[in-house]
Amino acid sequence: MADLNMHSGHLVAGKNIAIAGAGLGGLAFALALLQFCKERQVHPLPHIHVFERDSSPDARAGFGYSLGVRSDSGGLQVLHRLGVLDDLLQHQEPARAITFAAPSFRTLFSVPDSIPPGLPVGRVRITRSNLQRTLLQHFQRTGQQLSFGKVCTDAKLLSHTASEQKHVKLAFQDGEQHTCDILVVADGVNSKIRSGLVPDAKPYYAGIVSVAGRTGRLDPLPQELLQSQVMLLAPNGVTMFLSSYEKHTVSWHISWHAPQSLAAELNAKLQDPTTAQEVHAMILKKAATVAEPWPTLWAHTDKSNIWVSNPMEKLPHQNAAPIVCIGDALHAMTPFSGNGANMAFVDAWQLALQLTSPDHLTLAEAIAAYDAESAPRCTAAVQGGSANIARWHRQGFAYHMTLVVYFLLGRLLQGLVYFGLFGSKQTSKGRA
Repeated sequence: MADLNMHSGHLVAGKNIAIAGAGLGGLAFALALLQFCKERQVHPLPHIHVFERDSSPDARAGFGYSLGVRSDSGGLQVLHRLGVLDDLLQHQEPARAITFAAPSFRTLFSVPDSIPPGLPVGRVRITRSNLQRTLLQHFQRTGQQLSFGKVCTDAKLLSHTASEQKHVKLAFQDGEQHTCDILVVADGVNSKIRSGLVPDAKPYYAGIVSVAGRTGRLDPLPQELLQSQVMLLAPNGVTMFLSSYEKHTVSWHISWHAPQSLAAELNAKLQDPTTAQEVHAMILKKAATVAEPWPTLWAHTDKSNIWVSNPMEKLPHQNAAPIVCIGDALHAMTPFSGNGANMAFVDAWQLALQLTSPDHLTLAEAIAAYDAESAPRCTAAVQGGSANIARWHRQGFAYHMTLVVYFLLGRLLQGLVYFGLFGSKQTSKGRA
């Protein structure tokens, strides 16, 4: 039980808090902390300074992707509480349902948008750039500091024996330094700060290679993608994911089990127009069983903007005050978990909650409470992604059994939706 003299926010009041990374988790944490400070009447407010390695908010605009924010994982509720959801809905993609299908595009089962009480939607598909831009706009209204082009190369603890208080000194690539009371590390899966402080907490290869691309503008979009994102399961152990991007183009991702070295080899070949043809031929061979609209999507794909990646995973490590990791810096999960952004948002909310709670006497107690909540939640999400990779890249008898199970699951979901037991509020009313 906290001392009676303790009050909400005593751990952060007037403190200098640095956030490494102006991505989804870093910006969401800054907004959540300021919101809790306002609600709990923390005075004086903490001084927040966000450092982002990219030179500008649009530095990666050409290599963007879309992602899902879900209510069943808690991410959507966080954005709603932060007051940014209504702005995000202006940029959402048209499809919110998710459909699993055979290569012929025959539906196995479709998961509709199930809307919980208090929310306008249950799931949002949005480009990462639009999501980050919206969070950034809300953060800029707070009057707190944000610096772009700041690549952090090192973080060291500075102890003051007299007060037993620890500070953190950040060093940047441009030679500048910054000292803070609390450092929140939100600089992604390849975090330099984390690798320096916890060298054994490394991400590991998930076992599949992912090739991605995007079409030019399509008017109209394929009918299959107007109402749903589509996950295709092919008999050769290949999975294809299709979704709209910026409402008028389509992004596609093809994945299969492969050695970790393959991604670097394919990316090198894509740099040369001659050898790039080899990669194009491999993509077409892997997707040979996929029916329309895939051939049309491939024909409209910008062949100069195809990229290959190695999805990585990492289980959460234990944090140590006054430095704490959130998002991919703490735990890495593949897109097959469908939870990377959601876990980052919940991390941000939970860390802000614990740092402003009157129940903790010390910063170490607050961060330990955050770890106790985040570790099991994020471990389950990482492991769920691993299970999905195995489940969705099957071949032979196991592949056909997956199709049968998913087909039966689809019939069950149809029945639940028909009787108003699952799906959106609008769907239930329509069936009544």
